[in-house]
Amino acid sequence: MRLLQNTTVFGMSFELYKRYTMKCLKKLLSICICLSFFSIVCFSFPVQSVSAVIITENTRGADILNDAENAVLKSLPTTLELLRKIESFQMRVGDNDSFSLCRPYIVYNPMLESQDEIIYFPLYDESKDKIVFLLTAVNIEGEFHCGALDNSVDLLNDIDYRNSECICFVTDNGDVVYETPYRSVSSYEFYNGKEIIKGNINSDAFFSLTFNEKSFLVNNRINELKPFEKTFLDVEDVLNQKMHGILSLNNPQGQYGYGMCWATSAATIHNKIYSSVVTGFDICNHLGIGYNDGGTVYNEQDALWYYGIYYNYILQNGPSWSQVKNNIDNSHLFILNGYGYYQNHHAVTVYGYAGTSQSNGTVFYWEGNLNGGLGGAAYCDYNNHCFYDAYGYVYNWSTALTALS
Repeated sequence: MRLLQNTTVFGMSFELYKRYTMKCLKKLLSICICLSFFSIVCFSFPVQSVSAVIITENTRGADILNDAENAVLKSLPTTLELLRKIESFQMRVGDNDSFSLCRPYIVYNPMLESQDEIIYFPLYDESKDKIVFLLTAVNIEGEFHCGALDNSVDLLNDIDYRNSECICFVTDNGDVVYETPYRSVSSYEFYNGKEIIKGNINSDAFFSLTFNEKSFLVNNRINELKPFEKTFLDVEDVLNQKMHGILSLNNPQGQYGYGMCWATSAATIHNKIYSSVVTGFDICNHLGIGYNDGGTVYNEQDALWYYGIYYNYILQNGPSWSQVKNNIDNSHLFILNGYGYYQNHHAVTVYGYAGTSQSNGTVFYWEGNLNGGLGGAAYCDYNNHCFYDAYGYVYNWSTALTALS
């Protein structure tokens, strides 16, 4: 990468970048050797990675990104194998082996002082000359777990993410913004053709900053990311918490910027069973619940009952591996609810699994808040009992609403 004297790297001056680079030269050479070793030994196809080292004043940030990249590269053959199991992704991922990782990013939240340690890596297909998927590395209690999100691929290609400086941040009205020195693109507006229709931008202090000033804050936040720590709620809290936020899917639904993930999940199940299509809006209206009010697992159950769909089992702390298989093998989607460290709650729809046991199992889910609220597919490890979104949040499993026990 060629740098000019007046260039900034993630908000830092060229001189500071040069001094830091000289100081860390030996470390970076070691990392490159390790990554080359992974490419030769672990993969039967060429894999290259654009450097994952975002220059930070504190080496902890570089360590986080390097560890995350190593985990993603190590798991890449398995990731591609899993993505090729999903019919809608087979054409996009294909059978070629010409993939590389673009530089990673985090989703900065200016309303928080610290965030969950989740890193996003766009997957670049050299044969198609475009980004085709978004890979993830999440630090859960000191260990990185890798997954994938079908999120914002078209947007990343549109802004030429691979060849541009870019930062990503979430607004307090529920939108995600991708910003380069020359463009600022709202995910919601990109995918829906209009501005997000709820909330107000209150973080004026951050949004009024220049690109380099924002980059500096994003850069520093990497040093402050925290591994996700699992917690457990008591029974009453779990059952009454509100959720905001491989079977084929028929008309799976999105949230469209609203806090109705619970209703979106119920609607996705309805549309799998019946030929008629309902939305999260329809379910909220039928139950008399506001689009941004959230809903409990009981509301999810009531929504399905309204349409004659009887999901009678509420599984605390989520399903066992045998319960996942039993429901999916019998053609039943189910709702998985979760809660995060920041008192945030979310619901997704599980539609598939891969693997032979919980130790190597994978869960596929539909996340209604991806792609500007249109929704998208994702997967996570079964064994860590967590799922995550594209906003930088990790969720510990709390309950599942299932058709079979």
